[in-house]
Amino acid sequence: MRFHAGLAALAVSIGFLFTQVAHASNAILQPISATKTVSTIAYTFGEIKGVDTARGTVTLKHGPIENLGMPDMTMIFHVAKSVQITSLKVGDKVRFKADKVQGAFVVTELATLN
Repeated sequence: MRFHAGLAALAVSIGFLFTQVAHASNAILQPISATKTVSTIAYTFGEIKGVDTARGTVTLKHGPIENLGMPDMTMIFHVAKSVQITSLKVGDKVRFKADKVQGAFVVTELATLN
């Protein structure tokens, strides 16, 4: 009897975990809207290393991002709904603003310099 109760509890726990993972996965794929004021955030300069329009992300090789305390590096950023990325190409030089929105690093403004 204890064995069956233990299996039932395990099944419920696994179901809960799968629900949480599925929910988190869907949240990642949803476009993120910037809710903070970005006027006080300084621009950072960088280069496009990749664009994923389906996921709403860009890979940027960038200089230091002061408001995030981030050194220069290459990383993937989500983009705010207002940021157009369909015309971006690998190698494009850009200036952008990024912030932490809903726990994710998000490009809130972006313009090409080419």
